Amino acid sequence: MTLRSKVREHRLIKFPISKLEEELLAIKSLSKVNKDLRNRARRLEKVIEVKKYSAKKTSELIKKELEKQKNVDVSE
Repeated sequence: MTLRSKVREHRLIKFPISKLEEELLAIKSLSKVNKDLRNRARRLEKVIEVKKYSAKKTSELIKKELEKQKNVDVSE
């Protein structure tokens, strides 16, 4: 992965996932897509997948911590 592509992905990470999904849907709804838009769509799919995975893992960690706190409170 080149530095330029990393910069592009980091720029996309700052946006909320809903906005990224809207843009991806708009690109996919086009009947004719040039190479730049295909690459943009591929990049959007990758960033959306990573953001969903990180949100899932974060929520799992939060649930785990809440369970720990509940167990500590009950034992006291």
